[in-house]
Amino acid sequence: MERIDEGVNLFHLEGVKLIFNIFMDKLEICKSTRKIAADSLYTVLKKLLASTQLISEVMLRDEWLEEMQKNKTIFTEGWYIPPPHGMIVLFATDKKVERINYKSVRIEEKWPRNDIFLDKKNGLAYFYASPVDKQSGIIGDFGMTVYLGKKKEIKDILKHCLVADKEILKLLQQECNLAKLQKFPGKH
Repeated sequence: MERIDEGVNLFHLEGVKLIFNIFMDKLEICKSTRKIAADSLYTVLKKLLASTQLISEVMLRDEWLEEMQKNKTIFTEGWYIPPPHGMIVLFATDKKVERINYKSVRIEEKWPRNDIFLDKKNGLAYFYASPVDKQSGIIGDFGMTVYLGKKKEIKDILKHCLVADKEILKLLQQECNLAKLQKFPGKH
């Protein structure tokens, strides 16, 4: 009987390894899909912020989408629709933040507009894309908030959010259980 138990345990261990490897492969696809969105946004922001032209939400969204579509490993549209193309670009300023303070971006009032422009000195911008890997169907949602101003309190809020994100990631990397992660917000 002992040999059968050893064989069952070995079989179980191999199954666990297989599941882990499948999970890690999917995680890598998600990361590379997110990287496409991030790199594309970087390319577009670098170009547009160096120019003197006004940058509307729609203009930035469309250029970002066009840049992402150069990569043929993702679908041409994101999965999170509405909004159009599964993307959001919202601009606000450090004096008027309401545009990026929303409950849902699915409502048309929060979709990118042609008549709202980025304030290159005091602007806040929220970016979101929902690219999907063509081969696997795995999503790679990407979101980011950028502040172009100098107000310390806004910078501090964004730094706090980044620190919280890093702490959550650290907990996840330590293989914490969901119960421990759910208690995390109580620390801050």
